[in-house]
Amino acid sequence: MHARVTTSRVPSAALDAAIQSISSTALPQLREQGAKTMLLVNRETGEAMAISFWEDEASMNASEERARALRDEAAERSGADVSGVTRYEVAVSDLG
Repeated sequence: MHARVTTSRVPSAALDAAIQSISSTALPQLREQGAKTMLLVNRETGEAMAISFWEDEASMNASEERARALRDEAAERSGADVSGVTRYEVAVSDLG
């Protein structure tokens, strides 16, 4: 399993709208490409971390172009500052 982690900071006033937008737009599109995704937020700081999990590295790599477009769209709508995108191999998980 592999994961792509996107870290960002969202203005507090835009956080709920960003969560709704990601839930209704990005998640379904990533799911269609084979990902399982979660979004972690810190409401006090506006920090957010989106993690998409992929069965294999090839699937994750194949989704890069669409994922980049989704990130750009979400950041533009919410005013988020995307600070990084990192890819990992998942070494241990009990998420199922």
